[in-house]
Amino acid sequence: MTIFAYVFFGIAIILSFVYRFPQFKMFKYVFSKNETKSGGTSPYQTLLVSLGANIGTGNLVGVTTGIVIGGPGVIFWMIIYAFFSMIFSFLENTLSQIYKEKIEGEFRGGACYYIRKGLNSPYLAFIFAFYLLITNTVLFPPIQTNTISETGRLVYNISPLITGIILIVVVFILLFNGTKLIIRTAEKIVPLMSVTYVLIILVVIFFNMNQIPSVLSIIVSEGLTLKAFNASVLAQTMALGIRRSMFSNEAGLGTLPSISAMADSKKPIDQGYYQMFGVFIDTVLLCTLMGIFILIYTPNLADFTGSDLIINVFEQTFGAFGSFLASFFLITFAFASLCGQYYLGESNAIYLSQNYKIKYKIMIVIYRALFIMGIIIGITTTTLENFVLIDIGMIFLGSINVFVIIYLAKLNKKYLKN
Repeated sequence: MTIFAYVFFGIAIILSFVYRFPQFKMFKYVFSKNETKSGGTSPYQTLLVSLGANIGTGNLVGVTTGIVIGGPGVIFWMIIYAFFSMIFSFLENTLSQIYKEKIEGEFRGGACYYIRKGLNSPYLAFIFAFYLLITNTVLFPPIQTNTISETGRLVYNISPLITGIILIVVVFILLFNGTKLIIRTAEKIVPLMSVTYVLIILVVIFFNMNQIPSVLSIIVSEGLTLKAFNASVLAQTMALGIRRSMFSNEAGLGTLPSISAMADSKKPIDQGYYQMFGVFIDTVLLCTLMGIFILIYTPNLADFTGSDLIINVFEQTFGAFGSFLASFFLITFAFASLCGQYYLGESNAIYLSQNYKIKYKIMIVIYRALFIMGIIIGITTTTLENFVLIDIGMIFLGSINVFVIIYLAKLNKKYLKN
């Protein structure tokens, strides 16, 4: 996974130069455009759904485990990689709009669609769709359910078994009732939890402004190992930061294009800019704030593993109420991610059904069974074991998707020029 992370980083830097850093045009573009062709799902709405899929354990447990294992310097490399990896998000989500299809009144698309049409490779599209189906059932969702079950155990003393049963019931009620319900849920949950989270963290940071210079100094100095330069330590910190950033925003993995395809964007490139903005919010803003929040209290990191560190820091800040506040963020962020991941996997289940002669009902039953299996895996494994599953999923998806992005470079340049 370490070599894979470095290769991804290098390609992101090269593509940023090739496309003349559209990252710098992002804010102007996003705040001036939210157009649709016929009043359908807007780029803004799909941004909220994708943020719901991303703003989860990557922002909370991903950050805390990264700091516990690799130290504060991990935050530095999460930010650096996020900036360059925005180019992946820009390109893949533009492609999702170019190659989307209308199925049963809803736009569907994603990486498997632009692989099949753009590369004219049904075989590679099948492999990617299969990987994405597995990733969004038994490789990525377990960390979300693990976070929910661990939070329930630590804060409310609820057995993980009970948590698992409750989650399965909620999944049946909410997630198995169509994409429109998922969109409405994301529109209500994501802005509320994101704004509340940011405001609380900013207030805490404001009242600890005297510590911010030292915290930022620690993040940069340990990120570059300035105090005592050690190449192996730098390499490990850098690789872990890239991996945590990659999981946090999923840029380049080909997952979010399935959500972006829902939008009825006026121009394909609109979606590319909006999803770049999503990477900024998800990693550069939220992950950085979480890292600073944790480091203000300089806890003994060796005593923690993930969710327990977040709960501890909130308790130090807000007393007994802090544990309940932490549980709210951990549970809602993780559940919003489950909603987004369910939609991603379902889109590819539908793709497999329609393009490879698999009966729709059979495919959906198999998909839902795998998704339930992911919930069970999450409540029966540890946080670190779940991150191993995540790394495997990222290798599967990223190795194919980035190759396709590079192959279809001329098409993206055409739309960027227009």
